[in-house]
Amino acid sequence: MQTFTEDVPLWLIDLGPEDMMLRVVFTYSPGKDACGPAYDHGGLPAEPPEIEVTEAHIMLGFHVRQPHALTDAEHQRVVDWLLENWEPPTGPEPDDERDRRRDDALTMGDE
Repeated sequence: MQTFTEDVPLWLIDLGPEDMMLRVVFTYSPGKDACGPAYDHGGLPAEPPEIEVTEAHIMLGFHVRQPHALTDAEHQRVVDWLLENWEPPTGPEPDDERDRRRDDALTMGDE
């Protein structure tokens, strides 16, 4: 699973003024669409996107000031904010370039 970093407003968890930020490191799973019936199952429900925050640091300007252990309520507010405001990347998968180079290397002798 890929890891991302995003700055969220510190006021979101009631800890600071509007100009201070909380830098969070998190993993993101895009979820899945519902799947219709198949031979081995009667259909699968949709899975919503998931975010798991792994680290949080209070920022002072552009510098990490101190780590912050999120309470369960703070964690949920940060996850909800990220799901509403953060845009997941839409480019190629990180492994695509590696796979392309490997395929090119394997097919070079075929010409």
